[in-house]
Amino acid sequence: MKKLFRFEIFAVVIILAMTVCIVKVHIPYAQRLVREGKELRVFWGFKQRETSIVDQKKKVERDIRLLDSLIKKQEHKVLIDDKTVLGALYQCTDTAGLRTSKVEIGERMKITDHFETDITVRGNGTYASVGRFCQAIENMPAPIRIRQISAGSASGGKVDAIIDFFISTK
Repeated sequence: MKKLFRFEIFAVVIILAMTVCIVKVHIPYAQRLVREGKELRVFWGFKQRETSIVDQKKKVERDIRLLDSLIKKQEHKVLIDDKTVLGALYQCTDTAGLRTSKVEIGERMKITDHFETDITVRGNGTYASVGRFCQAIENMPAPIRIRQISAGSASGGKVDAIIDFFISTK
């Protein structure tokens, strides 16, 4: 009987020691792991936003370089007179292979130190010839802003195109 009593006391002491061990060691350890897991999750969110911001910054820098190069190209263009514009315009249509049916030249508008003229070209050709024409007028020595390009289907694999743009002149 005494042996049984000693065993019960020993079992109770062991159970109390295990309870103290669980309460004092394992529960705080588990709480610390949960807290560190939450912190890790927060830091991971920061890292995700950081990579997103870096990607956005790179995209903005690329756009700035592109716009900067376009501005430099536009600044180097010179103002030419109206007669030269018309000759160059018809040369562009011939070179591109675009058959023009109508060229409308709007009124000259005074813009600070130069004039801007609205020009609309209607023509017929392939998609490639319309593209070559647009490229040719953009490469003219005068500053040009293409406002609108419309293309509709025509017979024989050709397209009817309307190109509307502004050109700056003296």
